[in-house]
Amino acid sequence: AEDDGTVDAFLFARVAVATLSELEFWDAKSDNRASPELPISLENELKAIKFIAAAAEAKLRRYPSTQEEDDEIIASEPPFSDRRHAAIVIRSEKQVLRFYTDLVGHVTPLLKLAPRQRNREIRSRGEDSDIDRFLQALN
Repeated sequence: AEDDGTVDAFLFARVAVATLSELEFWDAKSDNRASPELPISLENELKAIKFIAAAAEAKLRRYPSTQEEDDEIIASEPPFSDRRHAAIVIRSEKQVLRFYTDLVGHVTPLLKLAPRQRNREIRSRGEDSDIDRFLQALN
C-alpha cells in the first residue's frame, strides 16, 4: 500500500492537470465505492507524473549542496553529529525527489504500450525496482 501522502499528491496532480472532459469522464465512471486514488486515464497519469517530476526538479534545484557534497559530509563527520544526521536526511529527501524525476523517463515510453505489452516489457527487464512496481500498479 502506498503512503497516504503519496496517494494525496498523485490525486492532487491528477486533478490539477485534468481537462474538463477527463474530470467529467472520471466523475461519470466512478461511484461511491470507487477509489479516488486510481488514475483517471493513462494520458492524465503521464501528465500528473510530469507535474510531480517538475515540482521535484524545482525542489532539487533549491538545495545548496550536491549529493556528492552530502556524501562527503556523511563520510567525514563524527557518527552522531547533527551535521551528519542533517546530511543523511537531506540526501534521503533528494533520493525521493530523484525517484520522481527519473520516473518520467521510464514511464513515458511504457505508458504508450498496451497493458499486456507493458507488463511483458516490465517483466522482461527482470528488475524489482520501485519504478517497475509503480508501473505494474498502473495496469
